Amino acid sequence: MCAIFGLIDYNHTLNAKQREKLLRVLSEECEERGTDATGYAFNHNGKLTIYKRPYAAHKVHLHLHDDSMGRTYGYARVSSTEQNLDRQIGALLEYGVEERDIVTDKQSGKDFQRRGYLALKNQMLRPGDTLVIKEMDRLGRDYGAIKDEWLDIQHMGVDIVIIDTPILNTKEKSDLEKNLICSIVFELLAYTAEKERRKIRIRQSEGIRLALDKGVKFGRPETTLPDNYAEVIDLWHSNQITAVEAMKRLDMKKTTFYKLARRLTNK
Repeated sequence: MCAIFGLIDYNHTLNAKQREKLLRVLSEECEERGTDATGYAFNHNGKLTIYKRPYAAHKVHLHLHDDSMGRTYGYARVSSTEQNLDRQIGALLEYGVEERDIVTDKQSGKDFQRRGYLALKNQMLRPGDTLVIKEMDRLGRDYGAIKDEWLDIQHMGVDIVIIDTPILNTKEKSDLEKNLICSIVFELLAYTAEKERRKIRIRQSEGIRLALDKGVKFGRPETTLPDNYAEVIDLWHSNQITAVEAMKRLDMKKTTFYKLARRLTNK
């Protein structure tokens, strides 16, 4: 089930704050018909912008601009507090992002649970805005999650600019071009992920080969036979003691006891 409403301001008599309040009230009233997701479509000067979120209306932070151009935000990330953000911030400023509109994180890119990024996405970005990032991997390191995040940002009506990879920029592109860019992004992410997996496998192989050359042994260490092993096994084989008693005398677990017995029998 769903509910649909419309708001038309022909004479532009409402400011952004008034529009936000009206839309929020109308949206929350519509929750009686369902709370699985919320979507808005804005038509401004003939340009349609769609904003969709997988939340109930009362959980959506809706912000509207008074201008039609949207705001440009920058995002920069490093993996630890010891690393420096200056190079990324410099690139964002050179692109034209205002310093006040740059959001940063000093946190791993393994997922998107980062304070700065979540504030940017859930509270600051709005339809018509542009998100600028220096490099794709500044968005994150989990390539599957980046794919989902990219689609999510697109559905919010926000354009994406990757400074170091201009071909991926969606700003001022048609829907057809944006869909094509999405396909390129997903192929690039899949290629990068596979390349990373191969690199890890090569490093592991090189590491194992180097360790073997140094005499390092892999796997579980071989079990050392107790001094009384032969005597106890003879007693067990001649049915003078049970297997349980033999294990107790040898201080061995069941799996080890039978594995050694089979191995020595087959020799």
